[in-house]
Amino acid sequence: MVINFKQLKGKTIRLLDVGSGTGNSITKKAIKNPNGIYAAVDPAYAGHPVNPATREFLRPMREAGVVIRGTTIQKYLKTMQKNKIKTRTINATLPNWKSPSQNYIHDLIELAPRVLLPNGRIFMTIERTTFEKASIQREFEFAKIIGFKVDAINLPSGSHLKTHSANAFNDVYGTSLKLIIFTLKSKIKK
Repeated sequence: MVINFKQLKGKTIRLLDVGSGTGNSITKKAIKNPNGIYAAVDPAYAGHPVNPATREFLRPMREAGVVIRGTTIQKYLKTMQKNKIKTRTINATLPNWKSPSQNYIHDLIELAPRVLLPNGRIFMTIERTTFEKASIQREFEFAKIIGFKVDAINLPSGSHLKTHSANAFNDVYGTSLKLIIFTLKSKIKK
């Protein structure tokens, strides 16, 4: 069943997958739990309704009922807020902490409380070697200030958790990852 974005107004997305890439993980989850609403956001999907190659690449996600948006997470979260769409979980895989990513992460942490349900979570993977960088630690402190509890778990190579898969990045980058779990404990003022 294909879900139009307009049909989401006032609804709850079970899983919002940021930077979905091939979409294999979210497609499997959508097939396993067809009663939930799943959304995949990746700027690489821009133009998918009209671009035949992209449309075909994303066909398995569409057939599984995943809402596909070719935009940035910042724009998508603002659209969700405007349309009173909530989510339980946000998955964001960020293997490298590069300077363009810093704004992405900051905006994700800042905007997410506006769309997360109480005790909603962001699951984020990053390279373990970059975990101690000052820029990352500042973002974790910022998250705590705005109402998140922040936990970090070491992920062994090839690990696969119920909530988040790190297999692709462990295989491609050959590096160990950390899973950062942001749990929303209090609502921020809008």
